[in-house]
Amino acid sequence: MPFYSNLGIPVEDLMKDITVVNNFSLLKIEPLLITKINGYFNRQISIKGQKDLIDIWVLLLLTDIDFCYFFKLIKKYHLNKFFNLLLRIIKETKEIKELKINQYRLGKKKKEILKILENLKY
Repeated sequence: MPFYSNLGIPVEDLMKDITVVNNFSLLKIEPLLITKINGYFNRQISIKGQKDLIDIWVLLLLTDIDFCYFFKLIKKYHLNKFFNLLLRIIKETKEIKELKINQYRLGKKKKEILKILENLKY
């Protein structure tokens, strides 16, 4: 078996969680978000960590995430620390300069996501 980095979810399970878009097999958004949170968790202060943070926001802002499925994966793989990290990321991010998203534009989406996530947590 080839060596893989720890992505938060076993690679064998990720390979089963794909979708087909325009004849391309892609990892579903929810496990992809978890792998990005894992990357950010492991390298927050590096340049790659900052790219992971931007990728997390791109997924949150530009895709329809099934947060119930996301939470189910978090629970299945005992990744509560990633759930809490995501909450922190959302709460602490004021703007995303790299994406030209100011505080005003980000605020509405943050409230929407936080409401969903905080309801899932309990």
